Amino acid sequence: RKLTTAQIDTLVQQSGSSWILSLETLPYQIYMTESQIKDFNMTCITLETILRPYLCLYDTRDSQIKKEYILTDTLRWEGYDNDLQNAFLKLPDISTCLTDAAFLMGEVCGKKWLPVKTEETRFFISTNDPAMREAEYFLKQGQFEEAYYMWEHIFESSKREQHRIYSSFNLAVLLETQHRLEEALVWLNKCDEINPEKVVIRDFDIQQYQNLLTERIRQKELLRQQGVIE
Repeated sequence: RKLTTAQIDTLVQQSGSSWILSLETLPYQIYMTESQIKDFNMTCITLETILRPYLCLYDTRDSQIKKEYILTDTLRWEGYDNDLQNAFLKLPDISTCLTDAAFLMGEVCGKKWLPVKTEETRFFISTNDPAMREAEYFLKQGQFEEAYYMWEHIFESSKREQHRIYSSFNLAVLLETQHRLEEALVWLNKCDEINPEKVVIRDFDIQQYQNLLTERIRQKELLRQQGVIE
């Protein structure tokens, strides 16, 4: 069934989501088989569920369906025991099977759309250098453009390699927080280039950060293709 506008509004109020993935229908077939494990003198009951769910992705801004998914998957549960009846009892009931299936289908479909991280931890580096302290002051005051230009100036003019590494790293973090991911990666690559010994910055692996930004850029392009962002 299609979600009504009222149902979508309720979900938005509860979750604050911009997009809602709804499991509309869940056709399924269930097969049960019995087998013997002779080496252990045990009976195995296998419950196999073939699922063909239909899911819709709604844009809460206009309550319209933006994407539809029809998936096929198979879930299996097994119960073992020396006694046939006990083996049956170790299987989940049908409602539990379908609940598990619904969660699995939502996860599979969500990954096809895009997994979203809700929280990431970042930090800026400060030193006792006057220029670095001034950039930090601008940052704390919310004057991000001024902080940007100060770190850029330090990178271009400082004779201390450490300050150039720190300023380029800070620029990458600042640009990432503004969702300017491609520019952030450019500055992070500069940080890596002038850090030939690959020194870890405050327990933060530059290579790992580069990989993370690259993945975020890929996800951003995927969102753009899917019409979520312009």
